[in-house]
Amino acid sequence: MKKNTQTRLFALGLTTFAGLMLGATTFAEEPTEPIKPPTIADPQKQDAEISFTQNTDQPNKPTDPNNGNEIEDGTGMVGPLTIDYISKIKFDSQKISGNTEKYYAKLDSVRYVGKPELVEKANFIQVTDNRGSNAGWKLQVRQDKQFENVSEDGKVVTKLTGAVLGFSNTTLKSASLSTKAPSAPSAITFDGDAATPANHDAVTAAESTGMGTWFYSLGSSEEEGKRSISLSVPGDLAKVAGAYKTRLTWTLVDSPA
Repeated sequence: MKKNTQTRLFALGLTTFAGLMLGATTFAEEPTEPIKPPTIADPQKQDAEISFTQNTDQPNKPTDPNNGNEIEDGTGMVGPLTIDYISKIKFDSQKISGNTEKYYAKLDSVRYVGKPELVEKANFIQVTDNRGSNAGWKLQVRQDKQFENVSEDGKVVTKLTGAVLGFSNTTLKSASLSTKAPSAPSAITFDGDAATPANHDAVTAAESTGMGTWFYSLGSSEEEGKRSISLSVPGDLAKVAGAYKTRLTWTLVDSPA
């Protein structure tokens, strides 16, 4: 009975509403004044519109921090927040020494797009923030393992136990001369012997800083860059002739926290 009552009331409401609509009085439309065409006395408006979309499929071009020339061998990373370029760290071949020695990495050798010759630059990392959110970001780095000498079959022959890799003379530069700069410690010291590699904050872009393209350089000039990546090797450490390698992992976090 309750369902039927509700149905009926609903039908009654519709009938009453329809009756009101049918019994409504019709009024004649009031005459409107014709629209006058504009004259020289009437300023005219112009609309302008632009739309933005996130760049999710095209990598940002790596460039020379000093002159903006496009360089080869970027990371190819895509998205609105990217690491565009990472220098390859290389040391010259050294004579085996029984003394504790400090060695310095060579400058990066880059090639401009369309140019055959190599150009020496201070080692650097390029980061681009095109999110538009001004939320900030953080660039971190860690040394995954100690320098190792590995045989052809992939077995570790020996390690540079106690060797210390270090960054110094860090500088930050914007591709657009932005004054809203992130921050960076002046130096980083790695612990290659650590059982659990630790992340180091290389660059921190607080909220409303670090937008656009930024360069994290090890050395403010090529001359300073020659002494900005160091490797200290203990003298009493047993060494074999051959190459020793390590790996650094760079991580870009989408928040400064």
